Amino acid sequence: MERMRFILVLLLACAAIAASAQPWKDAYERGLRLAKQGNWADAQKAFQEAIADRPEDTQDASTVGAAVTTRTVWRNGAPYSPNFAVAYCSFKLAAAAQAEEARRQHLAAAIEGFDKLVTGGKASVEAMVLLASAFAAAGNMEQASRVQRALTEMDLSKAYKVDTEILDQGDLGVISGTGGPTSQPSGSDPLLLPSRFGLVPVLDFKYALLIGNAEGGGQEFAVNDVDAIREALIKHAGYAEGNIVVLKNADIATIRREAEALAERMPESGTLFLYFSGAGFYDEAQKKDFLKGVDSQPGRVETMLGKQDLYRVFMSKGATIFAFYQVDRPMSLSGGYFGREVPSLGRIAQCHGTMAGESVHGVFVEGKQYGVYTRAMILALEDLHSNQIQVDEFCWQIFDRIRSGVGAGVGGVQVPTLPVVVGMTPSARF
Repeated sequence: MERMRFILVLLLACAAIAASAQPWKDAYERGLRLAKQGNWADAQKAFQEAIADRPEDTQDASTVGAAVTTRTVWRNGAPYSPNFAVAYCSFKLAAAAQAEEARRQHLAAAIEGFDKLVTGGKASVEAMVLLASAFAAAGNMEQASRVQRALTEMDLSKAYKVDTEILDQGDLGVISGTGGPTSQPSGSDPLLLPSRFGLVPVLDFKYALLIGNAEGGGQEFAVNDVDAIREALIKHAGYAEGNIVVLKNADIATIRREAEALAERMPESGTLFLYFSGAGFYDEAQKKDFLKGVDSQPGRVETMLGKQDLYRVFMSKGATIFAFYQVDRPMSLSGGYFGREVPSLGRIAQCHGTMAGESVHGVFVEGKQYGVYTRAMILALEDLHSNQIQVDEFCWQIFDRIRSGVGAGVGGVQVPTLPVVVGMTPSARF
């Protein structure tokens, strides 16, 4: 009898030891603590230890405890997501990396980890958002766009659940947020993707036409400006490189031809970012604005391109147009000036680099001259760093940056306008 009691006690003790020996739990919780401290390298090692003991992620609740009668639900039923955590740590390590090779390696690891989860039946919203952002940061816009499209088609109610305690609070807030422009082809709200890291994933319905005419009466810095705006749109605003057309010192026929070709490629109800740095003209007789090409002749509107005519090219596709003009705006004796014509139809936000009656100015940055307005636009895009930017917030940022100075001696040198909107609200996004 005593022997049987001893064996029973021994078996129970062994069972208790086995049940309490759960290295995955201690390693995982250590990883969470380290992640909250921003120690992503050591957090990743801890999550890898958890995987060694318990390899698979699960969205179901886990139980812990020494015996059946004392077992409890672990962390209030939170998912167990060590593989997701390891990939996320790689993502954060890439964001912090100073050396390009280290950044590339961490990005590759993040992409591999998130992609394995997504293709393995564990496609959470968080994994897909981060996968798209990692692809974009690695310069693979095609794959970023593919994941983004899949995300917009996803039934969010059936999405896999992950342990969001792993996420940095800033990233969690951005991933959880949604927003969209006034008009958008898919009819759904694209996610605002992680905003402090790498390139912003592209949205396929966004296009840009950038015109910089230094010749023909334009600003000498106009060509530098379109190059800088192009780079900023790709890096900070979710525009695909192939969706941006840049024209430098273009004649009217070229502007018209390239605009029509771009509109032909755009989807119905797409978004157009229109930027023009050059010379404009207001015709008193017709009360219309015109853009000058390098071949335009002073006072002869038949050699110019009507601003409204350019809009119509894209309005025919139902496009939402966000137009930015870096143009001198002298005022005639009768009160006429470029920008006085306000469209009556369409969905258009119209913004100018300076007030009526004033001129635009330049600033030197690292040996190159740029327009003050353009420089402020670029700094605002860098700061907002999103594929869905509210035009009113954007213009307020430009205003504040010009007022405070975007270079030596240029603080308050000109006053940009806030958007004049037609067919949309000032909070519309581009």
